[in-house]
Amino acid sequence: MKATIDHKALRDGLELVASALGQQRTLPVLGMIRVTANREQGGLQLHTTDLEQALVTTVPAVVERDGEYCVNGAKFVQVVKELPGPVVLSRETDKTSVTLRSGSVRCSIVGLGAEDFPALSKLEETTPIVVKAELLAQAIRNTQFAVSKDEARYALNGIRFLLSGKQAILAATDGHRLVDTALPLEKGWDGEKREIIVPKGALKSLLAIVKGHQDVELRLTGSYLDVVAEESRLSARLVEGQFPNIEAVKPKRSAERPEATLSSKALKTALRQASLMAEERNHPAKLTFETGKLTIASSSADAGDAEIVVPDIAWTGQAPVTIGVNATYLLDWLELAPGEIVVSVKDAMSPLLLNGVPTPEGHKTAPEYVVMPMRI
Repeated sequence: MKATIDHKALRDGLELVASALGQQRTLPVLGMIRVTANREQGGLQLHTTDLEQALVTTVPAVVERDGEYCVNGAKFVQVVKELPGPVVLSRETDKTSVTLRSGSVRCSIVGLGAEDFPALSKLEETTPIVVKAELLAQAIRNTQFAVSKDEARYALNGIRFLLSGKQAILAATDGHRLVDTALPLEKGWDGEKREIIVPKGALKSLLAIVKGHQDVELRLTGSYLDVVAEESRLSARLVEGQFPNIEAVKPKRSAERPEATLSSKALKTALRQASLMAEERNHPAKLTFETGKLTIASSSADAGDAEIVVPDIAWTGQAPVTIGVNATYLLDWLELAPGEIVVSVKDAMSPLLLNGVPTPEGHKTAPEYVVMPMRI
């Protein structure tokens, strides 16, 4: 095997597939990158997997000799980052390593035969869903923060995609909060409504594969989601299980639920200040909404207490309402909500509903967000 590759192209390709590298302690070959040089295709294929997801991309290359081998993934990425220019990658059939040459640098990286590397399933000719890459990336960023970290709650360990016609509704919840956002599709789903759960372990890879592309294709094949972006492909095993019916628990805006309109930046600043004196385990804060102001109070036995007033809010309620919340949960969402926001709150026992104030054209400025109250 021998090929010459542009340094930046190889570095970018390796950084992409590295997000799907597995753990060597489970199976040594999972910590490897499968490298395949193919003169007919004029490229160098890079392939990684952790058995739950697989990433493959093809980097343009001048191939002198075909061949394939598995290279220590972490070392391969580290070495290529430090090389000065175009890379000549080669391996003799009697060697157990791949040699990299660039300028005055020569480095050999040990590896394994490619015969034990898990094969990538063939991409079936199913009808693809086409979506704008940047819109898909934004929808994932708008929801992934609420994915559950509790491995026992398997169905919550990912983002739910509800596919219906020309849009998908993405949602995530950890049982204490939930967020959802709409994703328009360029070429929609033409079957019955379908729910799929994309695992949190594949979200980093999904964001990596769509970066820099205009459109991407989504294909559903059995229990797998394939994401195709030109010469790159992600194949991720979907989460099995029933995602909660979020519409049954999500409150609706109504006259019975007073609303506060205020600056996202002002609320963010106040919550950060209050968090300094809150208990570190779950950062409880008490919010009191009333005409013209919002008061945020926090305290802990070890640190002390704090009270911060956010002035100039618009409050539609006839009387003050006080509610306890996890301040960190609010801060996570406020990172995604520029400008003004609307907080809808009924009483101390009902969930908060948060939305961004729409643009003059009616476009949403933040995903809809629900936070369950805390007893303080």
